[in-house]
Amino acid sequence: MCDRSVDDLGPPKERVRLHADYEALLSEDLDVLFVCLPNDLAAEATIAGLERGLHVFCEKPPGRTLTDIANVIEVERQRPAQRQAILDERGGAPSEAKPEDSLG
Repeated sequence: MCDRSVDDLGPPKERVRLHADYEALLSEDLDVLFVCLPNDLAAEATIAGLERGLHVFCEKPPGRTLTDIANVIEVERQRPAQRQAILDERGGAPSEAKPEDSLG
């Protein structure tokens, strides 16, 4: 688990490791990455997860700008075996989607 305020979370539960940044989290042996970070980090963390070979679930549009989203799309297109799911923060249901669907 990763949180900017990791010190405020208290002691971790059994089998949970806490990290103050997502780069440290990505050093763990993971199969999937759930990106629930602030908007300014969503694209960066999503790309990092995809580049590491992980399936990625992003709780919001995967970027703040069209450039962010285009970068995520490019990285995902280079990895067709991986999947990215996006949950629109306006209350949409999670679905398997391509990042370009967020441009809607």
